[in-house]
Amino acid sequence: MKIFVKNLSEKVKADDLRKEAEKFGKVDSVALVKDPKTDKPMGIAYIETPSREEGLAVINGLKGLELKEKKISVKEAAQEKTQESVKPKASQAWQSSKFTGGSRKGFSGGKSNIRIGGANRGR
Repeated sequence: MKIFVKNLSEKVKADDLRKEAEKFGKVDSVALVKDPKTDKPMGIAYIETPSREEGLAVINGLKGLELKEKKISVKEAAQEKTQESVKPKASQAWQSSKFTGGSRKGFSGGKSNIRIGGANRGR
């Protein structure tokens, strides 16, 4: 089971969180999320447990825990969406493909207003 943890102090290390979680159940991994630009902790983490039962025990044990002077929030991580669940409905797909006027690279489809040799062609 994957567990989402938020409101972590910047002082919290993965080992700190693992030690607290292991008081309540078996932990496979702990991953602190860092900002890719600054490499600073974002205050969130994921804990993975081998089973749902272990995960629920860890969630219940960590709820309301104050870790490094901040009360953390813990819940089951949202399931990742599959390709099927991300597809737009037919009505949404139609709306996103409405004509925007740029698909024919400037061709207006009407008569040309270009003058060639002083004569106005197309009128």
